[in-house]
Amino acid sequence: MNRSFENFASVALIAICIGLGITSTQLGRLHDHARQLEMQLDSLQIMIDSTNHITPVEDLMTPDTKSDVTNIDELMSAIIYVESRGNDQAYNETSGATGCMQLMPIMVKEVNRICKLRGIQKTFTMDDRWSCEKSKQMFRIWYNFHHRRSTAEKIARHWWGGPKWGEHDISMAYWEKVKDRLDV
Repeated sequence: MNRSFENFASVALIAICIGLGITSTQLGRLHDHARQLEMQLDSLQIMIDSTNHITPVEDLMTPDTKSDVTNIDELMSAIIYVESRGNDQAYNETSGATGCMQLMPIMVKEVNRICKLRGIQKTFTMDDRWSCEKSKQMFRIWYNFHHRRSTAEKIARHWWGGPKWGEHDISMAYWEKVKDRLDV
């Protein structure tokens, strides 16, 4: 934070406290309580998603039983089959999609953005796309942030086409392939 802003904020806080009749001792106690509360919140390790739903951070790595998707692992397996037939070494030269889930660089950046936004101490690299396990972790983080309450169809279509093309009719062919695998 910029030093002049910190000074301004301190002066403003002092002025507010004087206006409210708060003594320096009371202000010190308030500060101590605020720090204790901050430490307690940090220890809870929670995240608030884009719909203001509160979730423990550890749940970002596990399937969500509250989703209308009955088994996220089955959906992930179907996506992996459609994307690469389970091949960790799959690579699309045209798009740059890599690994068993055919992750694009933009997806790695998005997952890292979500981790940073939610205070998750994890950073994925472009090389992590070659690991099926790490690709699954990235999928779960993306899913839990963007699609906890979505249908399997919407999740699959958005995995293939992102927010723009996932809503477009062109993503239906992809969904049909994934759905066929889910029906097996």
